[in-house]
Amino acid sequence: MIKHRLRGLSTILGNQIEPEKIEELKRSKTNIENNLSKILKIIKNEDKGNKTDRNPKRSKQEAELEGLIEDFFSQYQSLYALFDRLTAENGKVVSRRTASLSRSSSGSDYFSSEEVETQRNSTEAEQHHHFTILDPIRVEGNENESEIDLHARAISSRGKEVETEQLRIESRESEAQELRAENAEFQVLLKMKEDQASDLQRKIQDYDQQMNTLTMTAKTPSNQKDEMEAKSALSRDEVLGQMEGLRDQLNVMHQNLESLSDKNKELESQMEYLNQQLVEKGLLERRMREQNEGFAGRVKDLEMELESRSKEKDKLEDELRQKNYEIKQLGDENKSLEDSNEALSSKFNDLKLESDYYEEEKNELELQKERIQKEYSDSLAVIFDQEITIRKQAQTIERLSGEVEESKMWAKKFKLNKQLSEKRIEEIAEEVRGQLEDSIRILYRRIRVAEQLHNENKDGHKEIRERYEQENKMLKEKVVIYEGIEASGFGASKLKPMEVVNVIELATSKLEYAQVSFMSRVSQMTEEVQNVRDWIQQRKEEMKQLKTEVDELNDLLNHKEEKVGKLEAKVSEGREENLNLMKSVTELENKVGMLAERLKEKDEELVNLGETKREAIKQLCFMNDYHRDRCEFLKGLIAKKNTITRTERALTIYM
Repeated sequence: MIKHRLRGLSTILGNQIEPEKIEELKRSKTNIENNLSKILKIIKNEDKGNKTDRNPKRSKQEAELEGLIEDFFSQYQSLYALFDRLTAENGKVVSRRTASLSRSSSGSDYFSSEEVETQRNSTEAEQHHHFTILDPIRVEGNENESEIDLHARAISSRGKEVETEQLRIESRESEAQELRAENAEFQVLLKMKEDQASDLQRKIQDYDQQMNTLTMTAKTPSNQKDEMEAKSALSRDEVLGQMEGLRDQLNVMHQNLESLSDKNKELESQMEYLNQQLVEKGLLERRMREQNEGFAGRVKDLEMELESRSKEKDKLEDELRQKNYEIKQLGDENKSLEDSNEALSSKFNDLKLESDYYEEEKNELELQKERIQKEYSDSLAVIFDQEITIRKQAQTIERLSGEVEESKMWAKKFKLNKQLSEKRIEEIAEEVRGQLEDSIRILYRRIRVAEQLHNENKDGHKEIRERYEQENKMLKEKVVIYEGIEASGFGASKLKPMEVVNVIELATSKLEYAQVSFMSRVSQMTEEVQNVRDWIQQRKEEMKQLKTEVDELNDLLNHKEEKVGKLEAKVSEGREENLNLMKSVTELENKVGMLAERLKEKDEELVNLGETKREAIKQLCFMNDYHRDRCEFLKGLIAKKNTITRTERALTIYM
């Protein structure tokens, strides 16, 4: 049984014992087995000797048996001390593991709290996103920490229970030591009783010798015989009294021997029963040892799995931190892209508004161009009409010139001295022709300028039209005047030559005044035409600038649209990456959940193993108590057998 127990202890605590101590345990194991084999042999020999005959070497065997039992007990105590020390070391190792687990969990919590504090500086959307990802992981970590704390408390409670059991064992060992001291006292008393019995036997032998001497001296003289008879009577009385006392003691000892023999029979039956129980206990201990070995292997496997799980958990936490950092960076990039996208969209909107404004201006300019073209066509029609009227006026002027020549001829007839007037009339006619030709040239120039003008204002055309109408009116008035003069002066020939000359001078003066006004108007028109040209040139340059700006804006818009397309592609890629990251995070969360479930299962298995270990420790304590009681019982039996053998020896010697 001790062999099985040592195997169980070596399997349970083999990983925590040093190799030197393992060798010491092996030596103590071999010594204990040898001592047990010797004790069993001696007990069997004593049983056979009790049944067959009296062995003179029994005292030596009993002394050897006592020495072996004491050695066995000392080795047993050393094993218990080593067991106590190993349980204490095991408790320290468990406390260190729990402390390391708690440190690791506290470290992960501290890192997550620092990460949360750093993430508070970011946007609220990122905080919500990270908290939604990390909250279930933290809850599972807190649950695992609470479960680890519960396991640590259970282990500490088990350690306390083991300590209480150790205290009980120590108290029982102290009781056993007290019983040993009492046993030693009883042995001393037995030795004293044996010494007293040996003294009594010596006295009896002395009295026998005295009786023999008295019988030998019976043949002496009568006086001596009387004296000797008196002395012998006294000595006989004393010897008879002592003999009666010794017989009473012998009867008492015979009764004690009978009771001891009965007790010995009962003890032999109990020994047989105990041997059967020992066999059964050996089988149970073997089963317990096998179970403990299996449990120890499972505990090692579970510890390895726990270490691997903890490493996987650390790796997953590192991956989660890396993913959170990447998500944060992607969020920042996404935010910057969104800001740039918003800025580009605002610029795009501004450019779109500008392009719309320029398109509106372009449409207005096109409408204005169409309107100016219409006005130009209208002005061309007016100019053609004016040309027709000018031609008519030229014809009328030619006709009037002919009439003037005729009038000159008539004036020569009437007035020969009026050559100067004729010359004057000719000069006036030539001037009128030159003025008319100049006006015609100016009109042709105006036509050319009107052909070149594509973008005139309506008000200018109206003014030009009004001016043309005024000029036409003036010319018509002049024609009417000339016609009236012709009709009044030459048709009826009622006027006098002086009146005709006066009328002609008046007409020439009016023509000069009309020419001056006409020239001033023509100069004004040329200035206006030049201004219109300059304005048209400016408008053309502005249109060119606007076209270049519109082209540049279109290029910018195309470039910005390309950038927006690229940014949208990047945003879509970032969204895809975010979706992939979310998928990976969900997968990691699922993995963490699976690992948490597996950790819970392993914790339950550890709890079950702890309960089985607790039951095994209880059974070991019960077995310890049982073997201690057995040792005490065997010591009592040996002491009783020693007393019985000594009493039997005393009786044999006395008999």
